[in-house]
Formats: sequence, structure tokens, C-alpha cells
Amino acid sequence: VSVLCLWLAGAATCLAVDLCNTSLSDDANEMETFFYLTEPCRYQKFNRAPSVPGQPLKIYLRAFIYYLRAYSIQNEVDMLSLLELSWTDSRLAYSSINTNVTAIRGEKNLFSDRMWLPHTHMLNERMLDVLGFARKDNLINISPSGGVMFTVRTRQTLGCVPVNTEWFPYDRQQCEMIFNSWKYDSSEVRMEWRKDPVHHRGGLSPVDFYLTSMEPTSGLETYVNANEDCQVSCKYNHSSLALTFKFARQSGFYLLDYYFPSIILVMASWVTFWMGPDSVPGRSALGSSVMLTFLLLSWTGSPIPNASPFKVNDIWELSCTFFILASICEFALVNTIDRRESKNVQLKKKSSKYIFRYSVSPKKVQGRRMMARRSSSVPSSPELRRNFLSKYNAPKIKTIKELTDSEFRTNVTRRVHQLLASEEQSIPMIRLQRPSIRIIEEESEDEEKPQITIKKPSEETHSFFTMTPQEISKWIDTQSRIVFPIAFAVFNLVYWNFLWIPQSFLPN
Repeated sequence: VSVLCLWLAGAATCLAVDLCNTSLSDDANEMETFFYLTEPCRYQKFNRAPSVPGQPLKIYLRAFIYYLRAYSIQNEVDMLSLLELSWTDSRLAYSSINTNVTAIRGEKNLFSDRMWLPHTHMLNERMLDVLGFARKDNLINISPSGGVMFTVRTRQTLGCVPVNTEWFPYDRQQCEMIFNSWKYDSSEVRMEWRKDPVHHRGGLSPVDFYLTSMEPTSGLETYVNANEDCQVSCKYNHSSLALTFKFARQSGFYLLDYYFPSIILVMASWVTFWMGPDSVPGRSALGSSVMLTFLLLSWTGSPIPNASPFKVNDIWELSCTFFILASICEFALVNTIDRRESKNVQLKKKSSKYIFRYSVSPKKVQGRRMMARRSSSVPSSPELRRNFLSKYNAPKIKTIKELTDSEFRTNVTRRVHQLLASEEQSIPMIRLQRPSIRIIEEESEDEEKPQITIKKPSEETHSFFTMTPQEISKWIDTQSRIVFPIAFAVFNLVYWNFLWIPQSFLPN
């Protein structure tokens, strides 16, 4: 039995040697040719494909993109693609074999058990499915020179870089599809893009974004294994390829459904300037309805991540809210002024400064006017008083003791008539007040003597513009019709020029 076993074993061994030395028939088909090339005596599937001595094996990649959609909320991209890997395996060359086979084609499950395949994976994949109806859509094609092309149709969900929404809704996002060599480092296997690396179906465009560009890049991924006791180095460099998709958000929706309506709402708030200051029901109803409508408008639109930072869209929203709120506050101001007592208000100048000063605090304005009148009277200091009276050629001052009753009356009456006559001739249009008589006491070295001075009305009286509170409220409404549109136009000019910066200055 042992001899038989030895003989059987020897016969089996001889039979195997005979199969490796057997030549391939001329009428062999693709599968027979493939099995002939991948016999264990000729082919070791666990050894990578040979390359030029001293150089790594080059694996080329090409991608065909059929569908693409970006989600800003989930921070991911869904994609349908056809990936094509190609390399050269000289052990599978059959051009020197006498056979009629021009190409060996088959599914991966037929070839993967007998041939070497590169270990590649996607670094940022969240979900990956190989598509196919009855069987998986993966195909291996072997050329007579030993060139291998592996094609697979996949649906993948890719995780993207953190969303950058500072420029929302005019922001740009990017997402990468990263391929990496898993088992072999860059000294053994190096991945490269083919000459035409990326192809996509015409009109490819996501819903929320439109695709601006696809940029293929290549590089090395460095890994550090801290658990190994490395004698030389624990760093491993693996070849990687990246396909970067750059998107720009579709802004047409926001222009038509947000920006234009908000401009109309801001302009609608200006209608109150043409309504009377006493139109409380109409102006209050219009202002509150415009504000509520704008707040509801700002809550519509495509959602964005809650953790997003301050955006340029927030600048627009806050500014429009300010303009609408300012028109409401303007109505409250003019209505408050309009309800004041209908008395003439004396203003130093008919300018915005003095009108608004009266609008905010009328008592302070009147107080300042009274202080101005008081400050224009004769100073109390004896030296200043002498200078003041000499400047205006006042008559000689006499004390009460030096004046008799008749002389006092005569001098006062004569002086009053002289001043009135001179003022009527020089300034006929200004209404004069009667001169005021003050009894002041002059300090001297001997004794304190009360004195009488007569002050010219021109020194006490100032010319003021007179307006009623109702006229002031209408004046404010008239000015608001001009100021508010100009301010909003300037804001739009600055805002849109800020957004239309050249593309090179915008963040990627």
C-alpha cells in the first residue's frame, strides 16, 4: 500500500509537471487561456505584479462621473461613478502564445481567486455599493501584452471638509474623493492619474450647488504606527490620489425669494412718510405688518448647519431690520411732536441740528435760549461793566443818591425814545422789545452804590426762526423721504460690491 501510495504520489507529481509543460492549443478560448496563464507553477497571486527594477509598480486611475449631489446640511456628497484601474502584469502576457484570443474579459468573481489585484480604498467614504442588477458591475480586461484594466460601477457617499458658510448664500464648498494604496507603500506601488483622468456627463449639476471645477491631484499619505517597535522608522508613505469637486451655491433662489422681497418690504416701510403724523392707525399697522412679514421671510429658504458662524446674509438681514425699525421709530417721534401744544417754537437756525434737538428735548432748548438771553445782559463785575458800557457808548452812570426823581424819569424817558427811534430807522423788520432797566450796585472802595444802567434791546434780542410742533413733524417726514432711500441705496452699493469681489480673493 505504501508503495502504491508512493507510486500514486509520484504519478500525481509527474502529472502536475506535465500540465505545466503542456502547451496551449490554438483553439483555446478566453477562460482556458486565463487558467493556463494563472497556473500556480507560473503565477503566484499573493505576489504583486512585477515592475521595472528599482521602481514601484504604477497603477493608473480614471473616473467617469454620472451623478453628483451635494448636501450642505449633512456635509456629504452622493455620487454615481465608474472607476477604472489599470496596470501592467507581465505574467499575464499571452502575445507570445500561439492562440486566437485577442482579449480576456470576465467578471471579478471569476478572476479574483487566481490573479493579483491592487489593494486600494477610499479614505473619506461613508457608504460604498457596487451596482448591478443580477450581478455586480465589475469587469476585468486583460490585453495580450499583460495590461490589466479593472472597471467597477459604484454608488458612494463621501464625507467632505467642514462647511464654510461665511459667504452664504454666495459661498463655495469643496469635497474630495481620495484613493489610497492600502497594503503597499509608495516604494512598491504608486498611483497616478491617466492623461484624461476625469469624465463627466454633460449638464452635471447638483440641486443646491453647481459644479465649478474638478481638480485631480496626487500625493503621499503618511502614517505613523506608534505601537510598533521600529528599528528604523515607524512612518509609512502610501501613494494617494484625490479628485476635488468645487461647488458654488445656487443663488438664484435667494435673489428671487429673499433679497428682492426684502427690498420691497423696506421700500414699503417708507410709505408712512407720506402719511400724516397724526395717522396713528394706518402708520402703526403698516409698520408692524412690514416688520412681521420680513421676519417670516428671513426664516424661509434652504437650511444650513446650526453651528455656522456669522454670515454675509446676516449683515443683510440685520440692516433691513434696522431700516424698517428706523421708519417705525421715526413715526413714533413725529407723532410725539405732533401731539405737543401748538405754540411757536423759536429756533436759532432752521437746520436739522436745532430741529432734532427740540424734538428730543424741547425743555433743554428753551433753557439754553433763556440762558443765552441772560448771558447777554450787563455783567456784574464793575470792571467788566465799565468795559461793556464804554463799548456801547452808554451814558455816564449815576447813583440813585445823585439822581432826583424828576431827573431820573426825564433821563430814562429820553433814552428810551432815542433807542426806539434809532432802532426803527436801522432795522425796521425786527420787532424790538422795550429796554430793560436794571438797578445794580457798583462796588467801590468807599461804599457800595447802586447804579442804574439802560441796556439796548439789540444786545438782548436775537432773531429766531419760528415753527410750530406740527410743522416740525411734517418737516421731519419730508426729510425722511430723502434720507432713508439714499441711505438704503448706499448700503446696497457697498453690500453688493463687497460680494462681487474677484473669484481669486474668495475663500475656497
